[in-house]
Amino acid sequence: MDQMKTLPEEIESIVTLIKSEIVWLHGHWRIFQQLYVGTPEIIDVLNKTASTYFYITREVLLNDIIISLVRLTDKKSTLGYQNISLDQIINCLDENQYPELKAKLEEQLITINELTKSLRNYRSKKLAHWDLEQALKIVEPLEVISLKMINDVLEALGIFMNDLELFFLNSETAYEAFAMRSNGKTIITMLKKSLAYDKLERQGVIEIGYWKR
Repeated sequence: MDQMKTLPEEIESIVTLIKSEIVWLHGHWRIFQQLYVGTPEIIDVLNKTASTYFYITREVLLNDIIISLVRLTDKKSTLGYQNISLDQIINCLDENQYPELKAKLEEQLITINELTKSLRNYRSKKLAHWDLEQALKIVEPLEVISLKMINDVLEALGIFMNDLELFFLNSETAYEAFAMRSNGKTIITMLKKSLAYDKLERQGVIEIGYWKR
């Protein structure tokens, strides 16, 4: 069929919101990896500057990424309330007009749901709710969230959205290439400078407390 070069009105706003969410998810994930999946040197820098803060930030950032990924795979509605999710996109597509696309996206969503199974369980048992048996270690511990889990889901989300964009817009989005003016590397650079400054201050090269001016 001829490419329409535009998204159907019934999914345009939903796709726009989800696309933005996935773009920023890639940004959040990149920062997480730059800070916490780096070399021993980077970990040493974090520990020497603000170890407690960066420990808390690690937990908050990872939990936010997990919640966002699982939220995108929620059903189209929960307890009567409509959700913005991949399932909602599929639900809004006219089956008579786009039967092949709809079937393709449904298959992809099955795969994505399988990839997010452990993430969803983690969200349900630890983030959205505080499961008693898990907290008291009465049952088997939750599966450890791995880098591969996150990467696999992000990749699958990109494929889903790009297949949609290719069908209607004849274009794709390089989600993994999302660039930010400042990121985790920026923080590491500034922290290294602060440690160097402290060293020069201890050596008497710089007046103690000069930075306060």
